[in-house]
Amino acid sequence: MSVRTKRYLAASALIISSATTPRPAQALMHFGATPFDQNFNTSAIGTIAEPVFDSVGILRYPTSNPTSFHFTAVPIGPSHLLTANHVRGVPGDIFTLNGVEHVIESVTPLGGNSMVSGFTDIAVIKVSGSFGSWMPLYNKSDELGKQMVLVGAGMIKGAEISLNGAPIGHNYAETIPDTKRWGTNTVSAIEPFSFGAGSQTTLLALDYNGNEGPNEAQMSFGDSGAIGFILDEGEWKVAGAGFAISGYYSKSADGSGAFTGAIPDTRGLYIDNGRKDSNNNPIFDYIDPAIYSSPVPSASYLTRVSPYFNEILGLTAPEPSSVALLLLGVPVSLLFRRRRLQRRREG
Repeated sequence: MSVRTKRYLAASALIISSATTPRPAQALMHFGATPFDQNFNTSAIGTIAEPVFDSVGILRYPTSNPTSFHFTAVPIGPSHLLTANHVRGVPGDIFTLNGVEHVIESVTPLGGNSMVSGFTDIAVIKVSGSFGSWMPLYNKSDELGKQMVLVGAGMIKGAEISLNGAPIGHNYAETIPDTKRWGTNTVSAIEPFSFGAGSQTTLLALDYNGNEGPNEAQMSFGDSGAIGFILDEGEWKVAGAGFAISGYYSKSADGSGAFTGAIPDTRGLYIDNGRKDSNNNPIFDYIDPAIYSSPVPSASYLTRVSPYFNEILGLTAPEPSSVALLLLGVPVSLLFRRRRLQRRREG
């Protein structure tokens, strides 16, 4: 039975919880944010997130989809961004960072995939203009157990979810467009994930269990491309891009009233396990407290950056001709002419 079915985040901010440990049976979760609070963690000054918060900008889609939600991306080179492939946009769309607009010029999905059903859900985007600074990439394979700072622009904490009369978590609620929020969580698992057709990527799972204090975050719809940072030898580095959340959940075996949410313990609910019955309806499995002796929290999933470190660097490196021009200070055409002259003399 799966308790890890994933739903894409393509519909804006992080859900924030408190430090209360989930109680046995129907866990009561005390959130750090008041439900429907539009302002919680919209500023990072003086917090753990301050070094990275302003490095994340907003992707808008006036060319490809003017009515779309807006998502997030992060500069990883002088004129390149990293985000989730399924919200990558097209040339002509806009990336805004600290009030400055940059126009998308080209988009390169990793592994040559043209859709989210390809090899992985990461895209590198080239934009107009240049950035004065950008964030380095995490290139180690030791993410498990490390704390992450998340920056996204998804929905906020909404109405309470109850089961058998007891509160167990919260739904999501709409928020002010283009509003970034930050939160923290810890990488609880590194999981393989297949898009089918033999392709496979790796995800960083972050359980929503209340152990992080009032800033603990679960991603929500609109957090596609939310950026996860890990502190590495005193430097914050890009370690993941927002991909999915767990769910759908239901209080009934037939899946009626299916929902997603931030839930520290989903036991007693049913979850869509990704299979279909003979009528093509989703099959929901019971998350049985008799089977799971410990709480089963909802979770966020980010596409892991480290396996693609070299591929990403190759996409963001300057063109060879530009490097030659920068280092030698002479026109490229003159370099070629000198080489031809040298070959003639040698002959």
